[in-house]
Amino acid sequence: MPFLFVYEHPTLYDSAMMPEEYAALDHSGQMADEAIEALRDRGIRVLDSRDVLPASGHDLNDLLMVTDQHWSTLAAITMAQAIAAELNDMTGAGLDPALLDLDQMNTLVHERLFMGKYGQRVGTAFVTPDDIVEYWPKYDTTIHRRTLRVTTEEDVTDSFREAVTRFDRLVPDPGRSWNKVAYTYYGQVEAYSIFENADAPDCTLLLLKDSYSAPIGTFLSLLARNVVCVDLRRNVDSLESWVEKNKPDAVVMAYSLQMLRDDNYDFGG
Repeated sequence: MPFLFVYEHPTLYDSAMMPEEYAALDHSGQMADEAIEALRDRGIRVLDSRDVLPASGHDLNDLLMVTDQHWSTLAAITMAQAIAAELNDMTGAGLDPALLDLDQMNTLVHERLFMGKYGQRVGTAFVTPDDIVEYWPKYDTTIHRRTLRVTTEEDVTDSFREAVTRFDRLVPDPGRSWNKVAYTYYGQVEAYSIFENADAPDCTLLLLKDSYSAPIGTFLSLLARNVVCVDLRRNVDSLESWVEKNKPDAVVMAYSLQMLRDDNYDFGG
């Protein structure tokens, strides 16, 4: 079946972002090139975020976090559009990336809400918490979401915003104006999240995800009827069983550099 590997590069998208004297310590580009070359040499179709995000027209400051290694949600939306376009080319799925254009979205900015791992190390005296932006469509939607979070399964059907947003993650910690979990408001490391959108084209996507691609899957639910997002690091069924049960029209594996490095390029989990 059609298979797309999506490489999610972390913070460094411009050589000027790394002070010259530290350049010898950064091997992220070399490691990414090695992994992607190995995949392409074996005929695997690869979408590289280093190609997509800088060419998106969005400022890098809007795509990347200052206090954390993760992307902003705008980057996840941008990657979801690129993935949809790639899948259309591969399968003729008829997904509409324009449904994720910013002029189709309502936004709400939660200013200086999130303090990520980098920021926690240096403290608010030296870095300002990141803004967190909610996005939800101006057009009508009904999303059915079923999620396994640790041992609890959630089952909800509602408008996109109400069905997918973890509003509890958007509340500052007691006595602070920020928190350490706001990035997870569109999911992060849940064992699985299954989205159904009856108004979308009849296409089933199986997304093998990590913390970067969890929000990608959330926004793909606006484009495809069924989006099944699975984190193979969790105690879930085998990949083969997910494929057999859902019979996807395409499989997308979206992994960050950390996933590749920590698992020694064992892509199958």
